[in-house]
Amino acid sequence: MKKILFISHNASNTGAPILLLRLINELLEKVEFTPIILLNHGGELKHQFEKLGKVYEWNPEKKYRIKDELAIRILNKFKIKVNSKIQHHRDDIINKLSKVDLVFNNTIANGDLLEVLNLDNKIIITYLHELEVGIKIDSSYEKMKLIHDKSNYLFVPSLAVKVNLVNGYNYNSNKITILKYIIPKWDLVNDNSDLHFKQFNSLNKSFVVSFCGTLDWRKGCDLVPLIMKLTYKKFPTSNIIFQWIGADLSSKEYLVLMEDLYKLNLQNKITFIEKQHNIHNYLKNSSILLLPSREDAFPLVVLEAAQYKVPCIYFREAGGIFEFLGTDAGIPIDYLDIDEMVNNLGMLASNNELLKKFGIAVNSKIIAYASDAKQMKPLLDIINN
Repeated sequence: MKKILFISHNASNTGAPILLLRLINELLEKVEFTPIILLNHGGELKHQFEKLGKVYEWNPEKKYRIKDELAIRILNKFKIKVNSKIQHHRDDIINKLSKVDLVFNNTIANGDLLEVLNLDNKIIITYLHELEVGIKIDSSYEKMKLIHDKSNYLFVPSLAVKVNLVNGYNYNSNKITILKYIIPKWDLVNDNSDLHFKQFNSLNKSFVVSFCGTLDWRKGCDLVPLIMKLTYKKFPTSNIIFQWIGADLSSKEYLVLMEDLYKLNLQNKITFIEKQHNIHNYLKNSSILLLPSREDAFPLVVLEAAQYKVPCIYFREAGGIFEFLGTDAGIPIDYLDIDEMVNNLGMLASNNELLKKFGIAVNSKIIAYASDAKQMKPLLDIINN
């Protein structure tokens, strides 16, 4: 039976690892193979990967003793060659991975691993999800060239990602294929046990605006106080309330955000919900999804919200989601034009028929997107051959 190695930069409860889990599950339904997973770092979803196959962690959570490592470095300095425990751990991984038949590398963040793993005689597929700032944060021009040169096949979720790779990094356009995201057909969930969900669900007369993602610059979290301030200034009698799904309440971004909200006296108009394994109650309870992202290659949350007829307002130049939404299933806004964003928010909050029209349109699009029988064909062809 084929052994396929899947490489993930981590197992965090975020878009790329979630997408990789879904992709492996989907492949297991269509092809016979043994999954092997290599995580650069661990994370909350590590146990989910372990349900699918053998998992190796390049930088294990287990802390190797600092004194031992220091002693080894001193011995090595005097040309007494001694391998550290972490090096033994990694050498063992390299040896075990030498027997795989195919490699699927997820994201641009694994250039270092592709460089040190002994995979030169393997077919390597890389799935790239990032745009320019994400690349600059997690990679480099040299690492991007290495990924291109080592990968036999390249997949991307959107045309926007492909254009950036070709124009910015001289990637071979003929080597890149669009591979759709796997969207499970969720049963409508009814778990109302979460305190925040109960709070919002009781406000059934409210127009609930949802943000989603990590609290960082790319997701535009710093724009939230400005959006909220302008919303209540323009629509002071509205029933609009806000929630941010996936916030890290221990982050400095959250502390800064709350400081702004307190000074604007808006802290009670928004609820921050920490990362959840299942965010579908929150999406189902949303009126619209507001995406102030500066850079979002192809945001998964837009696709998942579409299952509940929740349309999206977003910045047109932020990424590739326009390719999915167009203008009939969402409202594209000029980049960082918060005034225009708030005007459209107020328009949908006061026009239920228009809101329903957008909701029906986006739901039709996700049904067509998720039901595409050929969506896995490019990847299946490689595996089967």
